[in-house]
Amino acid sequence: MPAIRDTALEMIQLVLPGHANTRGTLYGGAMMNWITVAAAMAAMRLPRGSVTTVRIGDEGPQPVPPFTPRPEAERRRWAAAAERRARWQARQARLRSPAP
Repeated sequence: MPAIRDTALEMIQLVLPGHANTRGTLYGGAMMNWITVAAAMAAMRLPRGSVTTVRIGDEGPQPVPPFTPRPEAERRRWAAAAERRARWQARQARLRSPAP
């Protein structure tokens, strides 16, 4: 059995305007989703097979589709696209704001 330190990971997430409310506070659901992804990635480091996330609701435990990590090239393309979107949104916000 690996030590807990062997499953540690650091995840960086780009926070976009859609992840926060009008006061700039991150939505709890977005944070919980990122925590779930990080937990699945850490659990995949264990040598015991595949990882399944289970959602517990009124209907009882229900499996959630498995997390599949993206290839590095696809991650970089996605991150570049997200950065372009964020810059475009910032530019649009500056254009909409009244001039001083």
